[in-house]
Amino acid sequence: MLEDGTFEVRFEAARGIASLHHAAGLEVLLEALDADLLRFRALGALAELGDARALPQVKKLFGRWLLPAFDKTQAAGVLAKLGDSDGSAYLIQRMAKKRWSPDRALAVELCGEVKVPGALERLKEVLDDVKDPCRGAAARGLGRLGDARALPWLVGLLQDAQASEDSRLDAADGLWRLGGAEAREAVRNAVSTFPSPEARAELEELLQEEP
Repeated sequence: MLEDGTFEVRFEAARGIASLHHAAGLEVLLEALDADLLRFRALGALAELGDARALPQVKKLFGRWLLPAFDKTQAAGVLAKLGDSDGSAYLIQRMAKKRWSPDRALAVELCGEVKVPGALERLKEVLDDVKDPCRGAAARGLGRLGDARALPWLVGLLQDAQASEDSRLDAADGLWRLGGAEAREAVRNAVSTFPSPEARAELEELLQEEP
């Protein structure tokens, strides 16, 4: 499918191959960085692939003038994943609560996913602020960070009846990604504590996923 005459078909094939950590579709993903409608997904696939050969073009894209906020933050995540300190610094800057920005939640979650230095403490700070609208993103980021020290924090949010249902669902997601018998058991035990059938159904779907 990488030889298909339609670029979108080649692109989706390259994304699928990248999810298997194979670089056969790298050039297609890099070409997609110039397509406004494909760029965000292409960056996500490049982050998943983790091939350092993508660094020069992602770095060039990151420095582009007037790049949309979500694309720039996603590009910063790729840079951080590939070891570029500019990407990490940008994510830390965007997750600061100094002013509202539409991509802040993405930056918060990416800080955990790409393991930005100091991410554990920064994510806990967001998680602990009950007025912070990015608490859920912090919970997901902690799960993807994979540091077992986050376990009691996520369990605490999951079991907090005063927290929003969305935040509790994000805590469940974080625990499931974090893994381990205690984390998974906490998620299983919490299903019946969610009042809405939609939330319970979402948790049941989560339980079917491979941790």
